[in-house]
Order: sequence, then structure tokens, then C-alpha cells
Amino acid sequence: MPRSLTLRQKQGVESRERILDAAVDLIFENGYSGTSVAALCARSALPASSIYWHFGSKDGVVAAVVKRESERFFAELPTWESSSSGGDVVERFTRYMESVGAATREEPRFFRVLVTLAMEPVDISDDTIESIRRVRQSGLDFIAGPVSEVIAFLGSSKDPMEIATFCFAVLEGSAIGRRVDPEHISMPIVYRQIAQAAIALALAAD
Repeated sequence: MPRSLTLRQKQGVESRERILDAAVDLIFENGYSGTSVAALCARSALPASSIYWHFGSKDGVVAAVVKRESERFFAELPTWESSSSGGDVVERFTRYMESVGAATREEPRFFRVLVTLAMEPVDISDDTIESIRRVRQSGLDFIAGPVSEVIAFLGSSKDPMEIATFCFAVLEGSAIGRRVDPEHISMPIVYRQIAQAAIALALAAD
């Protein structure tokens, strides 16, 4: 049985989450460059010492935001292992991607964070870039697993990571498009079309 947190530990967890929530809002409003320690203090109503205590620097905050939002995103998604096994692998994959799309009907904050940071007009730190690469790799692995089974079922020689990279890029682009035209970009439809594209790519001639 896990030990209960002390009052001080609970306060620490709460202040950490307040800082991360403030950082997400600031990243969306002002980008990486506008997410300064001073702005974080003003938005979270916490002193700079709290930010440095929990994260060490502004870049530590941004890296923690990327990590938290990715963990929340993937935790809410159905897993390939738990998906329905009815029909062949191709049919299962299509249904699975549709179920993932249904779970992300609203704009995923995870993709919005990634795209906002990636499109920053000024250079962002190497640590932040590395944190983005790590979570993107998690996304690629998430797609590549099912895709590899589709490829094996179809007898294709295609590289599953290559197809997963294309699929993930489409999702990132959809996050941008949804910001501009939310009425005409439906995430369930996007995920179904991604499944269809992945199958077509697996079948395409080399």
C-alpha cells in the first residue's frame, strides 16, 4: 500500500502542477520565447525559487511539459493489444485507428504543444529539442507496432517506421489545420484516413 503524502509533499506536487499548467497556457499564447521565468511566476502565482527548485530552469519546465502532456495523451488512448481481434489484421488495424481517433476527438494538447514549440521562430535549447524527439519517438513506436503487423500480414517488405513517420507527420499537420479550420477537420476521420494510407503504402510497389 503506497504511503500517504505529507502536507509538504502534497503542496510540492500542487505547486509543480500549477507551474506546468501555467507553462502550457504561456506556450500556447506566447510560444517558447514568451514563456519566461517571470511570466511563469506571474501566471502561477509562485516565486521563482519554486520554479528553480522543481525544474532547475525554464528549459526544465518546458521539457517537463512535453513529458507530462505526452504521458497524458498516450494514457488516454486504447492500446493495440487490447483492441478487438475480430477480422483480419488489416480490418483490426482500421478499427483500431478509428478508436484512437474517437479518443482524440478534441484537439490533442500533446500535438499542439509539439507543433507550437517546433514552429518557434527563435532557436530553442538542445534539451528541449531532445525532449521533443523522445516523445515523438514514443508516438512513432505507438504507430509502428500495429503497422508492422499489417505489413507482415500483407507480405510486404516495407519499413514500418518509415510508414509510421509519414502517419505521425500527418497527425502533426492535422493539429495545425485544426487550429485554423476546426469545423472541417475531424480527428476520427483523420485517423481512419491515416489507416487507409498506411495500408496503401504497405501495398505500394517499391
